[in-house]
Amino acid sequence: MGRKSRGSFEGVRNSPILIKSFIAFCALYITVKYAYEIMYVITIIVAAAVTVFVSYLFYRRQRRAEMARRLPETMEQHKAALVAYFRQSISKDAFGNIDDSHWQKRIDAFLQTQVVPDVTNYPRWRASRPGREAVRLVDNFAQQKDVEDRVLGIASGVEPDKLTPSDYERHCADVLEHLGWRVQMTPASRDHGADVIAEKSGRRLVIQCKRYSQPVGNKAVQEVHAARHLYGGCTACVVAPQGFTAQARREAHGLSVILLHHSELGALGRQLEDESS
Repeated sequence: MGRKSRGSFEGVRNSPILIKSFIAFCALYITVKYAYEIMYVITIIVAAAVTVFVSYLFYRRQRRAEMARRLPETMEQHKAALVAYFRQSISKDAFGNIDDSHWQKRIDAFLQTQVVPDVTNYPRWRASRPGREAVRLVDNFAQQKDVEDRVLGIASGVEPDKLTPSDYERHCADVLEHLGWRVQMTPASRDHGADVIAEKSGRRLVIQCKRYSQPVGNKAVQEVHAARHLYGGCTACVVAPQGFTAQARREAHGLSVILLHHSELGALGRQLEDESS
């Protein structure tokens, strides 16, 4: 076999120059022909890949621009709900550490349903840079509007009929916080008779807020009296917009519980501060 192959090669080498040239030409022709087709295919593939990549970048840029335009409008449209959820969802433990896990879930629900409802893989989008930026913007927006509403409410007074019970509690807390008291809101459930705990200059004030449309009875007095001992308070009071029943006033006098209209809360805070100085 080897001897036959070697003989064939020797035959080609010893063949006339015309045959050698023809064979070389054919080999070159085939090489050039297939090289061109290969380069053509490669060029098409590269061009298609570049087109897809550029289209993706353009699409992503358009999506970001659309979200940047839509997000502020949508946040403003749902401002009341976002601020309400922010106030309800943010809580502090006994050490003063802020727990915003429920608030983060509210942000996710808002973004997923109102801003990017067409995103199929929301967790992946949220982990992306646009998603993280959107979460940050919603969080900052709610905090800013919450502060603005509270400052405006303190400055202009408050109409209890326009507030939810939790917003009324927040307003009472804001009044004291505006005066420099360190304020803690108790959980909505299991508050043990206290809605707001305020501390300043070594004094602890325990408050129950009752946004009722009629005078408050003696049950609230008994509850805040018990809460004062539970939370180690120096002073206990009930705040309500529509006053108190005669029985509540008698019981409050006997238990040393202060009964207030919310407009009097600031004066109480300043009085207690003066007494401790």
